Amino acid sequence: MEITELDGLFMTPARRKALAGVLALAERGRVELRGLAGSAPAMVFAALEGLKAPLLVVGDSLDDAGYLYQDLTKLLGDDAVSMFPSGYKRDIKYGRVDPPSQIMRIETLNRWNDDPALRVVVTYPEAMAEKVASRKSLSDHTLALKVGEEIDLEQTRRWLRENGFKEEDYVYEPGHFAVRGSILDIFGYSSELPYRIDLFGDEIDSIRAFNIETQLSEQKLESVSVTANVGGSGDVGGESVLEFISPDTLIALRDADYTLSRIRAVAGETFSTSAMIADEGDASAMKNLVDPDKFDAGFKSFAKLHFTAVRAAETVKQSAAVWNLISNALPKGFIIRISTLFPTLSASCWPTDTRSIYFPTARNRLHALRQYLPRGATTSPSPPCCRPSMKDSLTMLHGGACLPTIRFSTVSINIPSRGSVPAAANLPCR
Repeated sequence: MEITELDGLFMTPARRKALAGVLALAERGRVELRGLAGSAPAMVFAALEGLKAPLLVVGDSLDDAGYLYQDLTKLLGDDAVSMFPSGYKRDIKYGRVDPPSQIMRIETLNRWNDDPALRVVVTYPEAMAEKVASRKSLSDHTLALKVGEEIDLEQTRRWLRENGFKEEDYVYEPGHFAVRGSILDIFGYSSELPYRIDLFGDEIDSIRAFNIETQLSEQKLESVSVTANVGGSGDVGGESVLEFISPDTLIALRDADYTLSRIRAVAGETFSTSAMIADEGDASAMKNLVDPDKFDAGFKSFAKLHFTAVRAAETVKQSAAVWNLISNALPKGFIIRISTLFPTLSASCWPTDTRSIYFPTARNRLHALRQYLPRGATTSPSPPCCRPSMKDSLTMLHGGACLPTIRFSTVSINIPSRGSVPAAANLPCR
């Protein structure tokens, strides 16, 4: 089955009509889409039409954003989706710039307001916590070149030097340029490949993107824009990404509270002591972080679309009732482990003397799941003995002895009788 056929089966005419109504509601307040698990969010976002600006999708982490990006590119194509990552390796507190990520950030900024083909931008809190260049700074530090136009080679060299480019014999990384006779090679921060400009006198005869390994041309172009490193550096100044994008932008995210708290946490960090001792990284990188209070205030003015894998609000109350029924009757040492995002079916026994709910998922997913747990339940990373499998399941362990696995892909589950707990109870599918 082709992916276009799958999209047609998922986004039925009724769902598309309902989705159009959702967009109107999102402009007036909080809208939440429930029951979107796996690749379902991407299929919904791909069906959104009539937006005034590219949709901004915020994942909970780099991994989460990566999955959303991959799904969306499969549905919409590479040109319609852009990734907006952090410009630093690991965390910004280590001050280690990541040139490929800087290129992706600036390329996305260049396309954000001017490229009609761009429909979705995918990012995550750590990337949003970093400042971006203002539109004016981006324009002032961008050199536009077009075939047939005349340029002054010496004046162009001067502009490149003044904007932080370094002249080399051959370009091999962003920020380099080289002049060999009538050929000008430039590796800017707005493209994954460098450009080769061939001059005939002062006129641009041809522009080609070329491979730095082979030095061979890969694509002929009519016009290009070369942007300096304006990824939020202190020399150029910067602003929040919310100030850069259109106020008509719709923001789709899993958990607004977590997103804002994560941005506040990143902005509150200090430069790494270990990096300082080792004299590694750029300590001034911390100046590139946004003001969390100002960001929070600006964030409230945008229309937002919340999405979650949980099906319906009433299932939380029903789950709480079932949980209370079970937990009150279970002896001490009886543990219930629930798998949701990364299902776990088979696991070694895990002795315990407390009642808990284990979510065998990444730590950065737990925050999104806690709000759907019954009151009094606790969460924890999965035991080291857990091994993932392919089915959603609920496994009961007691005193180090494995009890039967209970799947909740259906509404009913079977529970071993203990005290007043019935042999069967209803647990709504999450």
